[in-house]
Amino acid sequence: MAMHLAYPGSFDPFTLGHLDIAKRASALCDSLTILVVDHKNCYYSLQQRMESVRASVTGLDNVKVVAFEGLLIDALKSHELHHIVRGLRNEKDFHHEYPMAQMNRNLSDGRFETMFLASNAAISYISSSLVREIAKNGGSIAPFVHPDVVFVLQ
Repeated sequence: MAMHLAYPGSFDPFTLGHLDIAKRASALCDSLTILVVDHKNCYYSLQQRMESVRASVTGLDNVKVVAFEGLLIDALKSHELHHIVRGLRNEKDFHHEYPMAQMNRNLSDGRFETMFLASNAAISYISSSLVREIAKNGGSIAPFVHPDVVFVLQ
């Protein structure tokens, strides 16, 4: 049976940490679909976020990037995805992600499972919220995102 994973998030912005999880997850499955949630509370526009994710995953042949809005389980069903992958940097991430994983499993009558990948320790300090703060205050985000993302987000 082919495995098709979903990697959902706002990716506001898509960091080197997100890219690390995408690379590692894509090696574990037949296809990985990065689902970029469309909501209005993001610093970067949906178009900027989609472009930055696409620029980052160029060369990962089994990865595609799509936008979604609404419930994650509805996006999973509509794109025929089997499971969810999420990255964990620390125990705070686990405490945030675990209830969502249980809720998605419950809402889907057990159809969708969530797999957690531990982040690369060397970049586990990178978070989208910190990168956004740097950008908002005129700092360089170059050390924390794929080189092509810097151009998309300027």
